[in-house]
Amino acid sequence: GVDDPSCLTAEDVIAVSWEDSIKGRVVAVKEQTMLHGFRDIAHQLYYVNSGFGVEPSSRGRACYGWNLYTGEKCRIERPDVMGIVPEDRLPDFAKKNLVAAKEKAHKERDKDAR
Repeated sequence: GVDDPSCLTAEDVIAVSWEDSIKGRVVAVKEQTMLHGFRDIAHQLYYVNSGFGVEPSSRGRACYGWNLYTGEKCRIERPDVMGIVPEDRLPDFAKKNLVAAKEKAHKERDKDAR
């Protein structure tokens, strides 16, 4: 389950600008960009590893990765990203799912490299 259901705030994350890469990082989306009824930490944390939006100074907005609660592959928009979440700030469910998400990302990379 979710230990602390409330959302992370700007104080909990490392702020990012468009000049920063967020590739291979855990990010939190802004609470106001989440649907009502889904405004909790479970729907806020994503491991992003691809899409033009993860690259610095990109004109693209799409960031692809995994929801760290459901483990599902998903797309988020770069302007919705509040910042990078330090791994020591992650709740236990996210730490567990992050391991799996990194493995999935690694498998995808290997598949693309062939």
